[in-house]
Amino acid sequence: QVDRLLFEMQHLKSMLIIPLSFHNQVKGFIGFDSVRVQRSWTLEDIEDLHIIARIFSIIIERLQTQNSLEESRKHISELSTKFKQFFNNLPVGVELYDAEGILVDLNEADAHIFGSTRKDLLGINLFSLPISLPMLNTDSRSVSL
Repeated sequence: QVDRLLFEMQHLKSMLIIPLSFHNQVKGFIGFDSVRVQRSWTLEDIEDLHIIARIFSIIIERLQTQNSLEESRKHISELSTKFKQFFNNLPVGVELYDAEGILVDLNEADAHIFGSTRKDLLGINLFSLPISLPMLNTDSRSVSL
């Protein structure tokens, strides 16, 4: 009853409502209306308007996906920053190796243990040891390689 009153206030003569679908779920509707004359929508009109509705659905879905991706990137960046802070401030030496055994990261405590710099140590291959490394700091409790 409220819808009919709203349509009459807008002086609508004919209206066609087509669903907007995302991931096979109806998420909204798009309406096409005629205010001058009462209209009978042909099958061709309806098919064309379904195509337009699908285009709108794709555009909206893409915008939502982009927004979700932006939020995910922001969240990952925040987590990465927190991890780096935690990693770099650990009081013990920590090393990260990739699947091939290449040292891809280490914290400052680890570089200190080796008496070297991160820059000099990055890239060594764990599986190629022993390699020539600088002597370990004499104040550490580790032995030389």
